[in-house]
Amino acid sequence: MVAKVREYGVAMPARRVAEPRGMAIVLHHRLLPAALAFALALASLVPPALTLPQHLDEVQYTYISAYYGGKISRLDFRPTIGEDQYLDPGWAPLAWWSLTQPMGPRFIYAAVLGVTRAPPPALPFILDDFLSTDPAVTLTDYTRTVMRFTAIFFAALGCALLAFRFRWAGLLAIALFLLVPQARDDLARGWAEGPLLFAFGLAAVTYGTRWFAPVCGLALAMKLTALPLLLLAFHNGFGESRFRHVAGFLVAWLVWTALMPPAWFSAGPLYLVMMIQARFIEFGRQSSALNAEVWGSVFGHYLPSRYLWPAELALALTVAWLAARARHWQRLRLS
Repeated sequence: MVAKVREYGVAMPARRVAEPRGMAIVLHHRLLPAALAFALALASLVPPALTLPQHLDEVQYTYISAYYGGKISRLDFRPTIGEDQYLDPGWAPLAWWSLTQPMGPRFIYAAVLGVTRAPPPALPFILDDFLSTDPAVTLTDYTRTVMRFTAIFFAALGCALLAFRFRWAGLLAIALFLLVPQARDDLARGWAEGPLLFAFGLAAVTYGTRWFAPVCGLALAMKLTALPLLLLAFHNGFGESRFRHVAGFLVAWLVWTALMPPAWFSAGPLYLVMMIQARFIEFGRQSSALNAEVWGSVFGHYLPSRYLWPAELALALTVAWLAARARHWQRLRLS
């Protein structure tokens, strides 16, 4: 048939170039940007992790993570405060450690500290001198490295997941985001920021699936900064009906409760309201008591740079998305 058509000189239709399908699309548009984002995050975060001085909050995260890790290893879930509320808070709902931060990052660091046998500090802080360099509140080089490289690993995973979800635009957003010096420094330290970025990436990948609502609860268990995800869990947790909206919200809330043992001995899911109220009170105290030059302040209010990186990441993703849309519109106009 083809030979006869050629013999009579009939013009053959132009042969279409085969478009990548299936695994090729996943490899080129998903896995490759994710791998590059992971490598870029490591290259950007390792240098500050090796050079930044110790931060007091890193000492606190290390101490309390090791403390709760020991409690879990002994299956000790008693909600009672010991002789000192700062050194032995137990799982008491009204303890300062319980009200100030969720438990997600503490569980992660507790597991890593246990596996690596990195020694925690003797004290989380010295009340009369928060900037003390006393050995009791100083991390060993090994412990600091373990904490920071754990944070970097989870931050890099979060960057990879965002690039996997948003493809090449996501990689561009990660590159723009990592140009911010404060963001690099904050993600390189051993506190909640690395695990929180991982949770954001996981939420992006699971958006539109049944796993999205539970992941929103997981993200909230990393840090209260993830509170807006509860609204997304309500909007797109399990579907479009009113019942499914409520179900998405409740599932996210219950997952957070399951990962927050002090809530078990208090108001259950409503313990979140207590934590939010406590954070506002603590925020006021920090704004009035802490040195703005040391801790960070905006218009007289306590505002360290690590509170700002989620907004910076959202801005970078928006810019990258707009750039991708502009390129798409240009292609349509030329075609």
